[in-house]
Amino acid sequence: MWQSLVDDQLISESLLWKNCPPEKIGDFDYLISNMDWERNIDPEFRRHRFMRPVEAIREVPGAIDRWICYKSPSVSAKELTVLPGRTVFVQDSAAYGLIMMQGHGTLNGMPVETPAMIRFGERTCDEYFVSETAAKNGVTIVNESACEPIVMLKHFGPGNPDWSAQFGGKEPGSSDSKSDTGI
Repeated sequence: MWQSLVDDQLISESLLWKNCPPEKIGDFDYLISNMDWERNIDPEFRRHRFMRPVEAIREVPGAIDRWICYKSPSVSAKELTVLPGRTVFVQDSAAYGLIMMQGHGTLNGMPVETPAMIRFGERTCDEYFVSETAAKNGVTIVNESACEPIVMLKHFGPGNPDWSAQFGGKEPGSSDSKSDTGI
């Protein structure tokens, strides 16, 4: 970690060397040689890195399913918004983890909710893992609120067939990409 101060909290120097080979600890030239200078001083950083949300190809009636992280086939993420009072059936082609951002309801009968505060040792219902089999078979999400949406972030690992179908294995925004991302 290259920051020494985060939110008025001092960061231990040990984090600077955390992932370095033991023989390189204390070698600042080694650290500097590993920095990607071109990316760090890119004057067009936003144009090259920003990801505008992109609607997923597979529509989900009663919900909004959008890709929010998609520039790499190795890791991707979607934001699923289930409209108030709706029940939706969602299928994906790969396993994923999910974290709740807003709302409450059920996921295949299990409670999902976004806690306002979590005390030490308290159990929560805001994170789940959906296996590949369950994702392919589909999950049912019920939004139990009459006025608040459920918003969840779904994160995928490498080899997601839905990512390949949407973006054609090409970097989104490239001339031969299957999806125009507006980037």
